[in-house]
Amino acid sequence: MFPLIKELKGLYRLRPAENGPSIRFDSLGSRSDEARYSYEAAAPYREIIVRGRAVETREHHDGETTARVTDENPWDRFEVIAREFRAIRVDSDALRPTTSPEEFAGTPHPTPPIPPLPSIAGYWGYGLTPFAIPVDQVQPDPLGLPDAHLAFYDAIMVQIRGENRTLLVSTGRPETDPAARARRAKRRLRELESQIVPETESIRSSDSPASDSSPVSPSEWTPETRPAYERAINAILSHIREGDIYQANHTELFRVPANEGARAHYAALRNANPAHYSALFDAGDTAVLSSSPELFLRVTGRDVVSAPIKGTRPRGIDRDADERLMHELRASEKDLAEHTMIVDLVRNDLGKSCVAGSVHVDPFLNIESHPTVHHLVSYVRGRLPEGATWATTLRDLFPGGSVTGTPKRRAVQIIDEQEATGRGVFYGCLGFADEDGRGVWNLLIRSAVWKPGELAFRVGGGIVADSTAVNEWEELAWKGSALHRAFAARTAVKG
Repeated sequence: MFPLIKELKGLYRLRPAENGPSIRFDSLGSRSDEARYSYEAAAPYREIIVRGRAVETREHHDGETTARVTDENPWDRFEVIAREFRAIRVDSDALRPTTSPEEFAGTPHPTPPIPPLPSIAGYWGYGLTPFAIPVDQVQPDPLGLPDAHLAFYDAIMVQIRGENRTLLVSTGRPETDPAARARRAKRRLRELESQIVPETESIRSSDSPASDSSPVSPSEWTPETRPAYERAINAILSHIREGDIYQANHTELFRVPANEGARAHYAALRNANPAHYSALFDAGDTAVLSSSPELFLRVTGRDVVSAPIKGTRPRGIDRDADERLMHELRASEKDLAEHTMIVDLVRNDLGKSCVAGSVHVDPFLNIESHPTVHHLVSYVRGRLPEGATWATTLRDLFPGGSVTGTPKRRAVQIIDEQEATGRGVFYGCLGFADEDGRGVWNLLIRSAVWKPGELAFRVGGGIVADSTAVNEWEELAWKGSALHRAFAARTAVKG
């Protein structure tokens, strides 16, 4: 019965991988059932790499790699992948430890069905936008990463942090013949076990304030002059006054030196700013590091949820200041208006995929606290019709409403005009799906791209009719503080 699962006492980590992209997902402080689990995987058997309409498929087998490139809408390929996996879906009742004591038994501990496995994992970058909504183009990625990079894993390590247990999972994919699949599953399980080491690091909760949560002024970490920033904000405000849009999200790209590898910088980012949807996608020569607090999409059976964030305040220096800032956020007419518009947009986007009448918001206007900021969050929920896939819903939501604006199409066009560089990976999503059609994706905010010697990150905020350049400049500091401190850089070069 597949997959094969071995259970171990204690928590483990994978050694750094040398063959293909590796992934890590950390659910830190989330209240969902899935927050019990963190994942790592390496050595994928397949990759999908997208640049525009060029979709490259790499197959890895016995140390050899073959590749082919097709010309197609990448979202069509994602839909094919989702449907192919549905055809070979695993019965969730099978997700229990193997009963073979000779080779695979771990500690005799009853293991419940586990949540979605990262069978397909990676990032869907903002560069996919023209294939999801009717805009001609978006600016190219100045960092040169693919528009999307997905990896297919058959050997996965699962941490159950609250119970001090680790599961080693082997699905035997891509084999479909039962005998061949069994042989591969056994071999890959042994290989996975040989690559783990005990975990030694500790991780702080995501809802406790940082030891130093005071904002860093943007003037401390970028040579960008305020007038240039204010010109972009004022141009967006002109579009709002003219009735062109109601809201748009403006962002800036920053670069800082990187003196260590991607894993070290991810650990620093995650520990400085632990978040509900932290993740690392390490492709070797580049990596995407994320400490995102925002759920872009979760699919569980036919139930879907998206949790947009709009409205931010910094953490206070003490309990009284913290409470005052939370009250200020709840009472802010600007933030409430901005948030409500985005929730309506996400409701409309989910409505494209969901059964009519099933889309609803629960809870609405919830405050969630993180080490450096408080956020205003709502949970938009719906139910998919029979036959719909995660790929359909991901496309209908893309790009995220909280990082674009309303109306979305026109906001995306104005963003492309006013931002100095293309967004690339940023403000897409990073996540995974399993063979059962379940999945979790974050929104790529509070994230960075690592390349040898350099880290790049974007910071921004939503602009509405009563926004001011001064306040938006201050919000830039609140949001950038955690990234700036985590990367321990005092200077940055404007991208």
